[in-house]
Amino acid sequence: MSFQATKWAMELGLPLSIGAVLKSLAHHADREGGNARPGIERICSESGLGIRAVQNNLKKLETQGLIRKASNGMGGRNRH
Repeated sequence: MSFQATKWAMELGLPLSIGAVLKSLAHHADREGGNARPGIERICSESGLGIRAVQNNLKKLETQGLIRKASNGMGGRNRH
């Protein structure tokens, strides 16, 4: 868990649903604030949002430049 990443996510003042998704990702980040790879179901559980809402918010976060996709190294699929 990265305290700095979580603090950063909390201080952005994002709308509730998109902020909840970013905070979940930040909670799973490494000490450098990156490499967060919780599954969609985990983010749903932690944010209280449904699958589609989480997916839409991940896209918004990526579009805003707050996160970027990284290959999971397991063939074709990408994860945030």
